[in-house]
Amino acid sequence: MSKNRFANHTIFELQEANHSPIFGYEDSPILTLEEAVEKLIPLVPGVLAYVMTALRAEDRHALIPWFAYLKLFMTALNKLLPIKAVVWRGVYGDVSSVFANNNIEVWWSVNSTSSDLEIVQPFLGEHGTLFTIEAKCGKDISQFAANPDEKEVILMPGTCVRAKTEVLNFNDRLFVVHLDEITPQ
Repeated sequence: MSKNRFANHTIFELQEANHSPIFGYEDSPILTLEEAVEKLIPLVPGVLAYVMTALRAEDRHALIPWFAYLKLFMTALNKLLPIKAVVWRGVYGDVSSVFANNNIEVWWSVNSTSSDLEIVQPFLGEHGTLFTIEAKCGKDISQFAANPDEKEVILMPGTCVRAKTEVLNFNDRLFVVHLDEITPQ
């Protein structure tokens, strides 16, 4: 798992994080935060890292202990109004070929982006792919974040994206992929 929420180290890491759906938490009751994390105490510290690992796991049963927490988290995010905004995310290396031929990618994990390009740029390193995403249902969590200056916008699990234009290649060092958030048909 990446230690940076705005960039992945490889396309495999991005795809692995987004390849399978989450389901089952929707039927959980809404609990207090204390009740929601009660079953997670053996897994703490690092609760967010564990949640993201479970979200990215091939074994969907790994999510079951997290249902109460996910219900609380997703319910809170869903109370925020969706925003339309251009947001940015990065992956180390050239992963632009994955987004060729108008193919649709479904991102199943919680994806952190920033509405400020200057926040994401330093995370790309010497060689990376920058995603310019026209988000239609992003959740601006800036006012709730530890670092509001990062202008963080969450893309919800199940976000569908499609390449909008050809990939821009800058000296085989920086690749820019313009993605459009779409509603699946």
